[in-house]
Amino acid sequence: MKAKKCLALIIALLATAMTASAQKDGVYSFIGKKNRVNLNDSARLYKTLLENTPIEPEFKYEPHFAVVGYGGRFFFSTGARLRFTASYDLGNPVQNPQSTGVSLLEDVWRGNRHLFQMSAGSSNLYFNIIGFPHSDNQVGLFVRLDLDAENNNSYRVKAGHIYMRYRNFLCGYTSSLYNDRGADPFMITDDGICSSGAHSCVQINYQRALSKHLTMGVGVELPRADYTRYCADSLSLDKQTKILQINQRVPDIPFYFQYSWNQDAHLRLSGVLRTINHYDWATDDNRYDFGWGAKLTGKCKMGPVTLYGMFQGGRAIANYMVGNDKDELDLVPYDDPGHAGRMRATYSIGGMFAAQYDILPNLFVTGQFSGFRNYTDRYLSKSTTEFDEHTRRGMSLTATAVWRISDLFSAAAEYVHVRRNFEGQPQVRNNRFYAMFMMTF
Repeated sequence: MKAKKCLALIIALLATAMTASAQKDGVYSFIGKKNRVNLNDSARLYKTLLENTPIEPEFKYEPHFAVVGYGGRFFFSTGARLRFTASYDLGNPVQNPQSTGVSLLEDVWRGNRHLFQMSAGSSNLYFNIIGFPHSDNQVGLFVRLDLDAENNNSYRVKAGHIYMRYRNFLCGYTSSLYNDRGADPFMITDDGICSSGAHSCVQINYQRALSKHLTMGVGVELPRADYTRYCADSLSLDKQTKILQINQRVPDIPFYFQYSWNQDAHLRLSGVLRTINHYDWATDDNRYDFGWGAKLTGKCKMGPVTLYGMFQGGRAIANYMVGNDKDELDLVPYDDPGHAGRMRATYSIGGMFAAQYDILPNLFVTGQFSGFRNYTDRYLSKSTTEFDEHTRRGMSLTATAVWRISDLFSAAAEYVHVRRNFEGQPQVRNNRFYAMFMMTF
């Protein structure tokens, strides 16, 4: 309730500030991209707003209107998306109407092998604001508020993006710089590619064009360590508490280099360096493990066909793959008595291939396959996640058809097949059939 009141207060203050500015300076608006008031100014305005928006395949933040302060001191645009889905699960259903990811799969009782769900989750509202446009001190603010559908469709508001841009710097909460969202195909399921990462985090990054075709970026991000911890009964309560509450001290460092042929074709090499701290109960001291990840992604449009590809691998980067979410796989305990209390890093690899075919300008189909593999040395120590409960490998297969009815309305259907192999348990799989209706304005 407090969060809802806070959200309402923020929106009210924003509206009041805009009204006050309008009363002081006067405002005018461009209504639609084909407005004839000033075509050149309108095109330049929309280009500036689009440059401040995140890249996401499932939703293009193209403004349908914009408000401009008198004298052009600020641009403002807002929009919203209503996304309604219905789904039917067959196999091992996931009690989540928005996703059926590998990390959510569990073996269910045979009487619950089918599940029907509906949801308006993933609907959102966004604000795009530009201050001092087309000047050396141009600043951009982008805020997106999402509706997340929990059990029984009890919705809550959460931040999808909230960041500012100044020159080549970005500061705030958005998708990790290690993720190449421009190389992700469209899918209805919110999980995205199981072998890649679409996670968001608080960060500061610097991105710039080195030439007409080459761009680079480097950032500092809040670390997202997720590792298995010892929980031996022989340990004192004090040591147990230290194991569970060790703080991370070093941020993750992502970076990338991207070569683009044109707007619809690029190749990107990304990397991430990380240091994960953990507590060694045998020596009563803190230790750290070094991790790294490397990822090659690309997209290429050739006539009506668009190809997408990704391959990545690394050490202590398991949770940078969506399919390992909350599986505590960055580090696991040693099983060697000579290393009691210490942790070791795991290795993970994953890949994805997808193709989109444009049947008509407003109708396309997409097929996607992705898979990953974790390499974890066996251990017998009592821990927060037993060895047999870890994910050994996972895969997902999707087939999607999307019909853009108009600029405002879209409809889609999708089939999702997901599998999860545990280290010491039978394979678990699920099939989901999606139908989606979406309105954007």
